[in-house]
Parts: sequence; structure tokens; C-alpha cells
Amino acid sequence: MGRFARLQALIVRFFLTLHFVLVVWRVTEFWGVWYWLLAAAIVPFLFEGAYTVVKRKGVEWQLFSPCFFCYIAATLPGIWLLEIHRTNTYQAANITTIQSLAISGVEIPIRLSADTWVLVVEELMLYLMILGRWLLPRGEVGREQLSQLLFAFIGIASDIMELFSLFDEDMIRQDTIVTYFLLGVWSWSIVQFTLTFHAAHKPRRARGLQLSSTQINPQLENRNAAIRVELGASLMSLFMQDGPFLALRLYCMVTYELINHSIVFFTAKNTLVILLLLYKITILLSKRFCPARHDEFKHVLGGEKDRKTRTTDKKKDARLNGGFGDMDVHDLQLVIDGPATEAKKKDKDKDQLVETVSEDTILAKDKEEKDKDKGTLERKKGGKKEKAKRTTEDEALDRGKEEKDKSKGTLERSMDGKKEKAKRTTEDEALDRGKEEKDKGKGTLERTMDGKKEKAKRTTEDEALDRGKEEKDKGKGTLERTMDGKKEKAKRTTKDEALDRGK
Repeated sequence: MGRFARLQALIVRFFLTLHFVLVVWRVTEFWGVWYWLLAAAIVPFLFEGAYTVVKRKGVEWQLFSPCFFCYIAATLPGIWLLEIHRTNTYQAANITTIQSLAISGVEIPIRLSADTWVLVVEELMLYLMILGRWLLPRGEVGREQLSQLLFAFIGIASDIMELFSLFDEDMIRQDTIVTYFLLGVWSWSIVQFTLTFHAAHKPRRARGLQLSSTQINPQLENRNAAIRVELGASLMSLFMQDGPFLALRLYCMVTYELINHSIVFFTAKNTLVILLLLYKITILLSKRFCPARHDEFKHVLGGEKDRKTRTTDKKKDARLNGGFGDMDVHDLQLVIDGPATEAKKKDKDKDQLVETVSEDTILAKDKEEKDKDKGTLERKKGGKKEKAKRTTEDEALDRGKEEKDKSKGTLERSMDGKKEKAKRTTEDEALDRGKEEKDKGKGTLERTMDGKKEKAKRTTEDEALDRGKEEKDKGKGTLERTMDGKKEKAKRTTKDEALDRGK
């Protein structure tokens, strides 16, 4: 879908660019080659096309068309130059010369006069904008809104091209000031093609329906939005088309005493349209700011009674006026069928009222039963909750008891186990002690035997050592004795010698 929308946008912009090139070419035919510089005015149009195709995927805006605005801004200077050339050469001899279509050496077998070329360019501009708006991607505009917009564009285009019929008058064509004023009004009215107020969504009025409070606010918002859009469209038509057209035609009629069937008809038409637009604007403003005076929306809220009162009022008006007035199909059926159908419908209405009353009573009973059921359910739920609480408390107590019993059992078991372990340990210790004593007895015996053996060995060794010592001592004693004897002898000798010396 995005590719197709981009392709549509590119095709429309391509044909608009071709028309712009055609306008510039016609300008260069009359004003010179230097006017090809007017082609630079297409640059904003190309930038807008690139942005719309790339960023917005070819989708147009809802209330404003930048594509047509850039195209009109680029094309209008060329059309002004063409019309000014027509005015300057109005009485020249070459005004009816036939020219062929030749662009850059390529000739096309189309031969038209200069005035016809200008008319073709101007009318082709309007037709391209109408067809282009039809082919461009709709965006947020619906199909019904687009059809309304296209019909409005066709009416605007016909009125705009009819304004150029004033150029057929010699007095107007020869007056340069009036020519500029006419071109200015024409250019100002073409700007309407850039706005899409005519594509306003008008919500259908609901008849015979009783809206709830949740449905009233959206309806009021849609109503206010529709009033704003219709008010904008009416003001646009008043100040951009019918008002300036009427002022220009009245000026021509008064100044040049120009009176013919065409200008009189369109002057009267513009006057009538302006009066209708003013009437519509006052109604829209009163609806917007004084909604209490308009009972159209009250009938939407009133329901069946308001519809019946409206139908009876319309029937009375139709009988007095001999017609049916502004009545819908249901109201016409009531008028045609007569009082019999009314009586039948009254009976049906009574039956419906009885049925509604019975339904209301049944609904009330159902509500009471539901409330009772709700009360019982709530009570049951409360009892269940209390039971659940009690059961949880009992379960908690039972669990506490069980845990206490288990702890007692575990303590008793642990005590019994400890006693058994103590008994086992005493028995095992006694057995171990007996074994140890036996082992000790065996060890002592072995040790005593070994000790005896070692003692015997030691005694023998000690005896041998003692014997050696005794022998050594004996040897030492003898030596000492000999030494002492020698010393005594030496002393005695020294004493004797001393005595001898003393003597």
C-alpha cells in the first residue's frame, strides 16, 4: 500500500510539472528566452514532493495541500504574464495568428491561436488540480469526504473560469487596472484548492434513539467539530469567491455601464449565495454559542415521545399545506395509513409498555433474588472463612501438641539411648579393662623374664667390670703406694739431708 501511494503521488506531481513547463514555454514565446528562469520557481514544489514521498509515504495532509500550494505559487506568475501580454496586444494584428506546439525542436501537430493557448493553460491548471486531488492518496480523508471535496472543486472551478468572461468585453480588456484587479481576484480564489474544508465529516443525526450518558459527549464533540469545519468552509467561500466576484462585477456594471444577461445572472447568483452563506453562518454561530435555542439535539435525547410529537406536528403541517413537508419515511407511513394504524400502534405501544413494566418487575425480582443470593453467598463465605480460621487454629494447636509429643518421645528415646549407650560403654570398658589387664599381665611377665635375663647379663657384666675395676684399683693402690713410698723416701732424704746440713 505504501508503494502504491508513493507511485500515485509521483504520477500526479509529474503531470503538474509538465503543465508548469508548458506555461513557462508559452511565456518564453512572448517575453523572451530569459524567462526560462521562471523554472526556478518549481524548486519548492520538488522539495515538497520529495518530503511527502519519502517521509509521509505519499500521503497528503488533511486540511491543507502543500503540493497544490507550491504548484499554484509557481504557475500563477506565468499565467499573469500571459494575460498581461494579451492585454498589451489586444488590438494588434497577430492576436489571431495560429501557432503550433514546438518545444526544443520537437513539433506536435496542434495549431492554436495565442488566446486559445492561454485559455487551454488556465483551464488545464484547474482540471489537473481536480484530477490530481482525486488520484492523490486520501490519507485521513474518507471516500465520501473526498467525493464531496471533488464536487466542491468542480463548482469552484466553473465559477472561477466564468469570471474570465469579463475579458471578452473591450472596455475591460483595454483597462490595465481592471485587468490586474481581475487577475488578483482570480488568483485569490484559486487558493481555495489548497484547502479541504469541504471534506468535513458530518455525523448523521440519530432519530428516535435514547442515548446514554457515555454516548452524548462524543456526539456533542462531533457536532462542535462539524460546526467549526462548516463555518470555516462558509467563510472561505464568502471571502475568497462570492464576495470578491460580486464586488468586481458590480464595479464593472457601475463604472462601464456593462449590463448583459451573463453579468446580470452571475451578479444575482453571487448576491443570493452571499445571503445564504450569511444565513448559514448565523445559524452555525447560534448553534455553537446558543445551543439551547436549537432543539435538534434534544430530540436525540428525548426518545420515542419526542419522535411521536414531531410526527404529529408534521402531519398537521402536511394536512394544512397539502403536502408532506420535511418528513421521513416513518412519518409518511403514519400519514398514509391513517388513524387505524395509529390505534394499532397505540395498542402496540401499550403492550410494549406492559411488557416493559413486566420486564421491569421481573428484572427487579431477579435483582432481589440476586441480592439475596449475594447475601447468602457472603454469609456462606463468612462462615467458611470462620471455619477456615477455626480449622487453622485447631490445626495449629494439634501441630503444637504433636510437636510436643514428638519432642517428648525424642527426649525419652534419647534418654533410653543414652542409658543403653552408657551400659554398653561400661560393659565395653570392663571388657577392655580385662583385656588390658591380661595384656598388662602378659607384658609384665615378659618384662620380668626379659628383666631377669637382662639382670643376669648385667650382673655378669657388672661382675666383670667390678673385677676389672678391682684389678685397676689394686694396680693403682700399688702404684700409689710405690709413689707414696718414693715421696716419703724423698722427704726423708730431704729431711735427712737438711738435718745433715744443719748438723
